[in-house]
Amino acid sequence: MLKKKTTFHDHKEKYSSFKENNSAHVRGAAKEVDEGFERKKEYRCYHSSSKGRFRSNCPQLKQSESTAFVNWIISAPDNDLIPPYTVIGEVNGFKMPILRNTGTTADIVSRNRIRLEVLTGEQMWVQQRFDEKPICLPFAEVELKGKFGQLKTKAAVVCNEADKGKYVLGNRTAALIVRKRQRTSLISQSLCPTD
Repeated sequence: MLKKKTTFHDHKEKYSSFKENNSAHVRGAAKEVDEGFERKKEYRCYHSSSKGRFRSNCPQLKQSESTAFVNWIISAPDNDLIPPYTVIGEVNGFKMPILRNTGTTADIVSRNRIRLEVLTGEQMWVQQRFDEKPICLPFAEVELKGKFGQLKTKAAVVCNEADKGKYVLGNRTAALIVRKRQRTSLISQSLCPTD
């Protein structure tokens, strides 16, 4: 028995009606998607929500253009904020305010408040947040006098242009002052017992 070879034409006749019946809804769905995708969206004004114009052409916005908002930045002068943290004292014989700054480790003094012979040869590299490169600050020996007594310490020296008229007392020297007070209170307690 000889089998007949099936060809493409045989299948076409057999399945052509199936293809026509089932592909009609697929073509319609694709057409709806295309129309939705191709449909242009109406533009609206973001200010008044009216159709057919942009915000830049809105008449309501143009009427209210005469009023403008201004942001005022008010800064209090340093003289109002700093006095609670300053003490008048002497720095190498110069009478000046001494500012307690908890954000610094080392003390800071201006170059015009020291003599060159008190430079120690030590240095400190400092890079502030907005500086591109660090700068080198030399250390100098400084003699402080104030309510806390008399104390010799080291301070980083900044240029004359950075002089704000204040000596900046850092954490290291503040710790020395606290230890000195504790020692003097211990000595006074041992010399004068209160019981």
